[in-house]
Amino acid sequence: MNKTIQVLVRVGFVETRRGMQGGIRLGVSPESITIADVIGAIEGKIVLNPCLAESYYCKHKSSCKVCGILQRAQDAMIAELSKETLADLAGEEEKVRTLI
Repeated sequence: MNKTIQVLVRVGFVETRRGMQGGIRLGVSPESITIADVIGAIEGKIVLNPCLAESYYCKHKSSCKVCGILQRAQDAMIAELSKETLADLAGEEEKVRTLI
């Protein structure tokens, strides 16, 4: 958990403060942080399959039909993860609480 917090501090998503009034809080508004941003910060660039990584070499990459399908799937996944923010997730949690 500490390493994850350190990563999130490094990218500016959270701030930490020591002492009696210390703790962890968001460093930017929750509306500006997408789920894709959080995953990217913690795990690195989102890559569905190693063959889609920029550094991956395959002589068949440009003509590989599977690679093209995987690329479209990855693009769709990143697009979906980029639509939802931390504020969206917090709002959903509040809706659930009002139902209970």
